[in-house]
Amino acid sequence: MPACSLWLLPPGDSPIQSILSELITTKIPSHFPELHNVVFKPHMTLTSDITLPPDVAGNEQAQRWLDSLPLPKKVDPDVRLESLDVGDQYFKKLTLSVYKGSLEDFAAHVRSTVVENGDMATATSWAKGTWAPHVSLMYADIEVTAEKRQEILQVVMNAGIRIGKEYRLLEDGKSGYSGWSGGRIALVETWKELEDWEVVASRAM
Repeated sequence: MPACSLWLLPPGDSPIQSILSELITTKIPSHFPELHNVVFKPHMTLTSDITLPPDVAGNEQAQRWLDSLPLPKKVDPDVRLESLDVGDQYFKKLTLSVYKGSLEDFAAHVRSTVVENGDMATATSWAKGTWAPHVSLMYADIEVTAEKRQEILQVVMNAGIRIGKEYRLLEDGKSGYSGWSGGRIALVETWKELEDWEVVASRAM
């Protein structure tokens, strides 16, 4: 199986999961009439470039593989949203950046296990220098101006998302959802065409 990705999903019954999903599917696309909207699950990518063993040939085997991964004990991944960013890449056109904090060690451990064949030094270097954790809000090849970004920032905040570096712009900046803890790790076939991306296995944290 070609390269896959591991995503960290918000808890399925959490308010932030519903809020992010609505932002991705309806609220943000409504501000870009030229957009060919692509729907995807709210997530933060832990790592991509995963080549599964040749004996993992279906969902059942994929689930066993994911369940067998040696994750750090007593880890409750803490996703904290920092800022609304506009990028040049299609998959990073509009994102909520995530504070690395303890996530850096967690991502390095996962990367070492599933990509680097146990090479923790290489995985740590990747986590520190290359990995840029984020929650995507839109995949697109369109221009997002500074004015449009500010417009979307207000949409995001009105939806109840409190962004660490910018929540003070809210009149009532004392409430809202600034991220999530825990959730599920999902194995996704990101080697396929975007509309065919599928979670083939998941595991609760």
